[in-house]
Amino acid sequence: MPNFDGTGPRGEGPMTGWGRGYCVIPLSDPGQELGYLKSQEQSLKMQLKRLRARIRALETPKEVHHART
Repeated sequence: MPNFDGTGPRGEGPMTGWGRGYCVIPLSDPGQELGYLKSQEQSLKMQLKRLRARIRALETPKEVHHART
């Protein structure tokens, strides 16, 4: 949020951006910020785990079954 005024990144209002900036957490409370960052870390770890599993699934050759006519 360029102006830090609650209007979002393009002036379209709150919750219109990616939610990656400091506009989503109060910087005045380090404890709250720490909790938020730890939560984000866990979320990213889970996403990475799912991505790696999907990559493995796509890289693993599958058996091809041909239908007999």
